[in-house]
Amino acid sequence: MANITTVAKPELLLFSANTETSLNEQIRLHQEYIRSNPSTVSDIAYTRSVHREHLPHRAFAIVDKRDFIETAGVLKVSESTPALTMVFAGQGVQYPEMGKELILSDPTFREDILKMDQILKELRFPPEWNLLGIDHRYHRHNGIC
Repeated sequence: MANITTVAKPELLLFSANTETSLNEQIRLHQEYIRSNPSTVSDIAYTRSVHREHLPHRAFAIVDKRDFIETAGVLKVSESTPALTMVFAGQGVQYPEMGKELILSDPTFREDILKMDQILKELRFPPEWNLLGIDHRYHRHNGIC
């Protein structure tokens, strides 16, 4: 995986407002702005997701370059927040190609993976695999290839 190039990816824009009318107006204004300034999509997506208050009326849009390719209908969030628990089984079924798009499209993520892989290699008993892919010597040694 030597020559990794950055892959253009769609961005998720999150919208929220106190009223449905205000929310629809925000979406409309963002569509106009992004059509004229497509290079700002990533920054807008980041700011809207991390640095904005989440108000009761919400929607999202998926933007690819300058086009809003999908826009969700307005939803009003419930006053009460349900209890939610996420469970990760850890059985490995999620591993095939998990994170491949992140490794290809996000240089920072790839650098972190490479740093973690280097730490594993420096262990007293390093694994026979690596984080970017299965070590083919392991497969040949165990008759898997």
